[in-house]
Amino acid sequence: MAIPTTRQGLIDYCLRNLGAPVIEINVSADQLEDRTDEALRFFQDYHFDGTEKVWLKHQVTGTTIQLTTSTASNFAPGEKITGQMSGVSFFNYQLNFPAPIPGPDILTTRKLGGTLIGGETLLGSVSGATAIVLGPADAPVVVIGDTENRYVPVSDAIIAVERVLPLNQNFSGSNFNMFDVRYQIMLNDMFSLTNINMLYYTQVQSHLSMIDFFINAEITYQFNRTQDRIFMNADWDQKINIGDWMVFECYAIVDPDTWTKVYNDRMLKKYLTALIKRQWGSNLSKFTGMVLPGGIQFDGVRILNEANAEVAQLENEIINANQLPVDFMIG
Repeated sequence: MAIPTTRQGLIDYCLRNLGAPVIEINVSADQLEDRTDEALRFFQDYHFDGTEKVWLKHQVTGTTIQLTTSTASNFAPGEKITGQMSGVSFFNYQLNFPAPIPGPDILTTRKLGGTLIGGETLLGSVSGATAIVLGPADAPVVVIGDTENRYVPVSDAIIAVERVLPLNQNFSGSNFNMFDVRYQIMLNDMFSLTNINMLYYTQVQSHLSMIDFFINAEITYQFNRTQDRIFMNADWDQKINIGDWMVFECYAIVDPDTWTKVYNDRMLKKYLTALIKRQWGSNLSKFTGMVLPGGIQFDGVRILNEANAEVAQLENEIINANQLPVDFMIG
């Protein structure tokens, strides 16, 4: 038996399951591709083998302006820079660790707030430095960053976001250092946990966690898989800096072209076969009553009805028997 390991291999398997090449399956190549997309999308939406939990990391970016020369360092950190033709003003962002240095010919700012003109001269208000914006007048080389967009772009492979885990201490307002009460508890008690009352230790940690929950609430967000963006409900101007790292707990689709075993999934093969059969029946039902040479007639309606029943049964089985249970939630 040929095990499908590619998209075309899966399609060929389903066609053989319907009788090809002994029987001609009257479905076009485009229709086969459409039904395959439909089957994979349903499989990824409802089957537990169609998605995986991933931890997506992202470093916050600022808006960058590319110059014609490597003179970005001539401008003072934090100074106001103004375009001499457009009149657009912005503040030069001081890049500190761990923010990446984009390049000696690139200026970075949190928010541009206007449209520069390619070829115009930039003038620093403090340093007096000048530079020219790269690009033609109608298309200056400017890349809008996260701090100006106020969202984080994600891949279209991400279908759900569970929570946001900021790694930098300023994002949530917490500051875990040697003067923090949690640090002192660990410093004084961790080495002798076998000699202290664990009930008291657990109660203290629970109490501190509750205080932290109320004072440093988790960042909320909005996500819709059709937008490929995570909108953060946070003070972007004060709490989020260029170069900060964020981690998102997400669910992503399992790419079948990378993990080819997806194409050999039992339920996916059955479901795609039923979808192709339904398409076949739908095509043939248009010729109901037509008599071929020898008195043969198409019976597309029967094929269509059988396929509809099979599709409904398989969708019910995938949703009820192959979907992960809903997480327990209080609230």
